[in-house]
Amino acid sequence: MAKRDDFSQLNSGLSGRDQYDSFYSNHLDREAEWLRRGAEQKANAISLLLDQKDLKPKSILDIGCGTGAVTAELTRRKIGESFHALDYSEDAIQHVKETLPHVNAKAGDISDCSKLFPNSKFDLLICSHVIEHLEYPQIFLKSLTDVN
Repeated sequence: MAKRDDFSQLNSGLSGRDQYDSFYSNHLDREAEWLRRGAEQKANAISLLLDQKDLKPKSILDIGCGTGAVTAELTRRKIGESFHALDYSEDAIQHVKETLPHVNAKAGDISDCSKLFPNSKFDLLICSHVIEHLEYPQIFLKSLTDVN
């Protein structure tokens, strides 16, 4: 009999933040591998958009970075010069710090990037598969104007 995944948390009443924090602390290696597998396609899309607009960002902030897979792929492709990453999960950010020491990675509330990166402006903001997990996406979207 095939193993079934436990989807009991889907209707648990947990916030997206709590759900992902729990997931990263219990399944970090599995999630890191899953995100790594999708990072190439995400980087392809980012690269295509940058090429279409002839943009060459120097500073990149990956908001809701998870384990840093997209940032790692952009680094490998030499897209950008300075990399910054932000996620709610302390465990995910610890993984980023261990695997991507050149990235300025911080754990915190992604709805207030300017507090975590004061006086910082970035050439490129990435928030891939983030908005649909937020309780208040409008607050998050407004906060992006402070770092871009």
